[in-house]
Amino acid sequence: MTLADQRGRRAILIAVSLAALAAVVVVLSEAMLRVNSNAVLAPERAEREELMAWLARGLFVLGAGWLTIGIFAARTSLVRRPGAAAARATWLSFSRPWRARESMLGLLALDRWLLVIIPAGLLIATHLVVGSFLSVIPVLIASAGWFVFGAIIIVLVWPRSSWPVISAVSGTAVVWSLVMLAGVAIAGPGNFWLLLWDTSWLRFIVLTLVLAVLAWALIAAGGAITPQIGPLAAVGAVTASIGGTIALVSLVMAVLGPVWLGAQWQDEAVEVMAEPVAVWINFAAGIVLLVGGLVVTFYARRVRAASQRR
Repeated sequence: MTLADQRGRRAILIAVSLAALAAVVVVLSEAMLRVNSNAVLAPERAEREELMAWLARGLFVLGAGWLTIGIFAARTSLVRRPGAAAARATWLSFSRPWRARESMLGLLALDRWLLVIIPAGLLIATHLVVGSFLSVIPVLIASAGWFVFGAIIIVLVWPRSSWPVISAVSGTAVVWSLVMLAGVAIAGPGNFWLLLWDTSWLRFIVLTLVLAVLAWALIAAGGAITPQIGPLAAVGAVTASIGGTIALVSLVMAVLGPVWLGAQWQDEAVEVMAEPVAVWINFAAGIVLLVGGLVVTFYARRVRAASQRR
């Protein structure tokens, strides 16, 4: 069995394991949710449903087209087209993160810009459509989580090139956006939200997919930077990035209030049964992960540098 086959099988095993773990988390989280089956859409959201559904369809076609180009670009002359190499790097880094560094070879400046602009734009636009453009703050918070996660890893990889991990996170962001847009494109964000919380099997499938893709972002990021800084340092960098993201989001929720933030999205369809102190517990946990990840990263990099000097 070749090394590529081994890595491919390992990636499939990890993906299946993450999906199973996400399913368990979704099942356990049901105890913290109180669903209101009589909830209705707010008037200002209801009148935007058709427009948001069409916007979601357009974004879905754009994202799916980007991934399709990336899948076929490597085997056809399409790779010479402007942007096709960036799409290929996005797909390759998402599906086979150990090849993220390889996917960046020969990438032109335009492709590098598109590697950031297309996924980031799709991610932000997806959040805006899901929220029906009614409130910007939740969109900024949700999008900031992705950017903070990526920014911390970029800092910890320095002075090595940050483009492999940017490519891996960008690819995951595109796939995550497509998962979110799939249901919204059919029914509109408000109707899909109510249907999601009123249908247990649909809620289980969608939330499992969303959490599994988010979990894969960690694997993809770690796999992309492992050849550069080593496996232990990669684990530390990913852990620190997770902690920093959790701490930031928790701090914002503590300042603005989880009830207020929830009202921006939920239309009273679901209520999270958690004490306000849980936000500060999450914040403390995020700080612990951040500090622990930093310690592991710098220790591993120091050991690696010392071994290379011998």
